[in-house]
Amino acid sequence: MIIKDCFKDYNDKAISKVVPPEVTCRRVLKKLNNLAPSILAYYIELRTQLDIPQIRVVGTDDYQAFARSMGQNGKGHSRTQALASGLMELVERYSCGKYLKNGISLVSSFKNLELKGNPFRLEDILKYPRLTERKAKKELETAKISWYRGYTLEEEEVYIPMNLIRYLLEGSNGMASGNSFEEALLHGICEVIERHFIALIEERKIKTPFIDKTTVNLPAARYLINKAEVLGQKIYIKDFSLGFGMPVIGVIRKTTRDTCTITVGVATDRDEALTRALTENSQVQGNAEATRKISLSGYHFLRNKSISMQDIPNIADSNIRLEIERIKVLLRKQEMRAFFVIATDKILNIPCVYVYIPQCKFSFPRIEYRNIWMGLVLESLVVKDNAATRKYINKAGQNDKANQAIYSFYRGIYLRQQLRYSEAIRSFLNAGKAINRMTHLEPVERVEIRSFAIANLVLCYQATGNTGKVIGYLLNLSEINPCFSFKQLRSYFSAGLAAKERKLFDKVFDLYQNVRALRGKIALKKAGSSLKVHKYLGTR
Repeated sequence: MIIKDCFKDYNDKAISKVVPPEVTCRRVLKKLNNLAPSILAYYIELRTQLDIPQIRVVGTDDYQAFARSMGQNGKGHSRTQALASGLMELVERYSCGKYLKNGISLVSSFKNLELKGNPFRLEDILKYPRLTERKAKKELETAKISWYRGYTLEEEEVYIPMNLIRYLLEGSNGMASGNSFEEALLHGICEVIERHFIALIEERKIKTPFIDKTTVNLPAARYLINKAEVLGQKIYIKDFSLGFGMPVIGVIRKTTRDTCTITVGVATDRDEALTRALTENSQVQGNAEATRKISLSGYHFLRNKSISMQDIPNIADSNIRLEIERIKVLLRKQEMRAFFVIATDKILNIPCVYVYIPQCKFSFPRIEYRNIWMGLVLESLVVKDNAATRKYINKAGQNDKANQAIYSFYRGIYLRQQLRYSEAIRSFLNAGKAINRMTHLEPVERVEIRSFAIANLVLCYQATGNTGKVIGYLLNLSEINPCFSFKQLRSYFSAGLAAKERKLFDKVFDLYQNVRALRGKIALKKAGSSLKVHKYLGTR
């Protein structure tokens, strides 16, 4: 039995956990302090407009190598809970990223595994409009891709293409850590459900009931609401559950006459769901994914029935196993099923999972351009199939004209790995020039792809002995993306590295650290007046 009885011994009404947040902080900090190389650089308390606890937990380059981010923001109704939140998010991103890199169980195709009775089918990843290109679907059916051993909530063993799912659909959605495996699994399921309902409501512009704020009895929630309203920012609370049967609560904070931020909280307990939505809302000020123009989101404000907070169903229990069972029943009623992999890092030994529910909707504007052709190229690089990489790049170039810059970039990766540096340089230069013309990409995504193209140019110029170009592009990289990590590049595009290439990474990494450290000192000096650094762990 994988999912076992697991009891929550801490409940302050706003959150319920296996252990109190101060115990989580103490345990996790001890494990992070003992980890070598270290993944935690420091954490800082942020001063926010609403003065609600928020802590930025910053990772080292060894963290960024797997997590693809510089750090995480922790939030909560108390400072200790905010720190616990940030630390656990750091752990989940690191553990899941490392697992996807090193935890591949087998390389096979959808067709071969379906013949062997694998419960995960091709249609479980092709339920989304942008993943329906006929020629690409046919290729994906027989392509050799990476698979990870996982389970269904019925505890049936299954192989899941989590790396492909992460790239095409989920990003970090569904990654979760916990004080126990069951706590992590519950959190991951709730996160995927949360994204599903906000995506569904906004795609279909569904009117949803308001929740009468006067029926909110939880002191912590009333305190958080008051923090916004004393600043003249109106708070709306909404029932986003669409009759699903568990608390899915939306919080809309009107920040200006035509701007609002929308966040969602999902939990088995209604008060906990509301607290999550409120604390998340305090964190996302200015965040593009959460910010809406009221003039374009009028359906959220249309007159609709108002219900009491007590009308929201509760499915909470002190035993997390029973809560998961109840969600499983609700999913089954909707003809939905959840898959998950256990991504706990063996050294940290902090429970982590990665959850995927095929029928759920996802709303990540940043990755909406990604399609099966790109996934095929990426997977061929992951499984080190050079012939497949060449084939998919060529076919993608013929069938996906709008994204030529992406395939120029991947062609450069392939050529660099073959030590064909002059040809690789041409591909990366072409990708860098063309990426700015891809206006269908989110600006942040264009910056990331340009950053990877520049970083690869640095490696190629270092290999060919062009020191001037190396320094010039390193300076350029530190300007457009100060958070970029060469260890991240090495981790995700290092399949089949020759000894010569490994030495290149080491040399360039040292050079880049010097450039970035100089710029970092300048930036920290400028920001010092608004940041309070609570702890510095350094790197080993």
